Amino acid sequence: PPAEVDDVIREPVRPRELNLRVRLAVRIQAERRLLHARNEDLATWSQSSWTPSLAGGAEALFNQITRHAAKTLRAEKSMVFLYDAERRAMVGQHPGVGLDQALLPKLHYPVQGEASQRWNFRLNGPLLTNDAQHDKRLIPGFVSSGLRSLMVTPILAGPQISGLLAVADRLDNQPFRDEDLSQLQLVAGQAGVAVDNHRLHEQLKSINLRLQEFDRLKSEFVAMVA
Repeated sequence: PPAEVDDVIREPVRPRELNLRVRLAVRIQAERRLLHARNEDLATWSQSSWTPSLAGGAEALFNQITRHAAKTLRAEKSMVFLYDAERRAMVGQHPGVGLDQALLPKLHYPVQGEASQRWNFRLNGPLLTNDAQHDKRLIPGFVSSGLRSLMVTPILAGPQISGLLAVADRLDNQPFRDEDLSQLQLVAGQAGVAVDNHRLHEQLKSINLRLQEFDRLKSEFVAMVA
């Protein structure tokens, strides 16, 4: 801006002073751009915030999460993976967006990873690739045919990774950027709370059913004694 230029270039100018002033002005400008970008991210997140409902069960919840992720990231495809203790893998959950629904439960990603060069979400964190078909970090079979770009980020439940949230292929055919990955992580943060609330909700339902059964047996016992 002209005001900053006037502040930097003054007569008489010493080379060392000019160098320091220019470096300071460049750093301030870079910090302003970064702050502006962060404000835009927060504004976008605030506008696209959502409140998941537990009333419809797991299927309704995953439908909400994947649709919200696809809309926020302007992606054609979206899906949720949850940890399966028996398979020791993250397994695809139904439903997803823009994917073959019958294929979802067959998609999985091992917790331990395979070779050291493969992407390991426990060690490497989020993944962004704009050449999914040829990205050697992904295990074979994880990327469906025709997939172009992909972002995956862990879903956290406290300190534990309870699942993965993935989106693929921008609607405008543009590549994903680091800013998009930051937005996906924000969505995954809210999804993590929703998934954990759903788990607790299901546990409470199970406990209530057991209590109801206990009350029924107690009533039958009292009636029999009477």
